[in-house]
Parts: sequence; structure tokens; C-alpha cells
Amino acid sequence: MKKRKLILTALAVVLAVGVTAVPALAYFTAHTEAVGNVPISLGTTTTITEDLPDPLTKVVTINNQGPEACWVRVKAYSAYPLEYTPGENWKENGDYFDYTEILEAGDDTTALTVKVTPPADPKQDENFNVIVVYEATPVTYDENGEPETPPDWDAKVIHEETVTESQEGGE
Repeated sequence: MKKRKLILTALAVVLAVGVTAVPALAYFTAHTEAVGNVPISLGTTTTITEDLPDPLTKVVTINNQGPEACWVRVKAYSAYPLEYTPGENWKENGDYFDYTEILEAGDDTTALTVKVTPPADPKQDENFNVIVVYEATPVTYDENGEPETPPDWDAKVIHEETVTESQEGGE
């Protein structure tokens, strides 16, 4: 009788462990894998071209390689005074030259020429480095689908969250 109780107890333990082990094992070994990639765009895709027709001059154009239209502007830096010769659709705006037309996908701006004015007696080995920076921002549209012009270069995106009644009441 004692042996029978021992066998029944052992069988009950094995049965209980067997019934709970499979779900527990499944819980601790379940996982999933993601394969592949999804390209995302975080703004405009533009490139700058700087041609050097002579050592004191840069001719700048911007190309919009992205899928959407954008606005661009350019600023140049140098240790020496700079003289700008804007092509069509360029307009001086403070320290920048803004391209006044929307730059559609695949299009180039007209040329903006930047020339260094060297000192009266330059040293023979002196470099006339001109650093050109540019900014691009996507075109924004109003409620009627019209592009907003000119762009607000100082605008900041503010995320506004809409709270529904169920979120407020905790339902």
C-alpha cells in the first residue's frame, strides 16, 4: 500500500510538472525576428555643386534630389570680403541669399557666384578659402493646398497631442 501511494504521488508530480512545463517553456522561449529594412526620409535631399572658374571665384548651384519640393538658401564665409553675383531668382536676405522659387524634385537652382576680394598685397602662398553652407526646408502648404511663401526659416515644429475623452477619464 505504501508503495502504491508513493507511485501515485510521483505520478501526480510528473503529471503536474508536465502540464505546466510546456506553457512555461513556450513563454520563456517565444520570440520574433524582423528581417529587412524600410527607408525613411527625414527631410529634403539636396546636393551642392561648387565650380571654380578661377582661384578667387566659386559658382554655386543646388540640386534637389529628394522626392518633394523645397526652399534653399546659401551663405558663404571667408576671412576676406566677399562679392556676390546672384543669378536669376536669388535674393539677398540678411547674411543669406535665398532662392525665391520653389526648387522642385530633380531641379537645379540658377548660379550664385561668390568672389573673394583679396587684400591689396597678398602673400605668395596665401589661400583664399571660401566656405559655402546652404540650408533646405520642405515646402509647406496652407489649408487650400497653396505653398506658403516665403518659408519661415526660424520656425520650429511643435508636437501637439490630442487627448480624447477616454484618455482623460481613464476609461
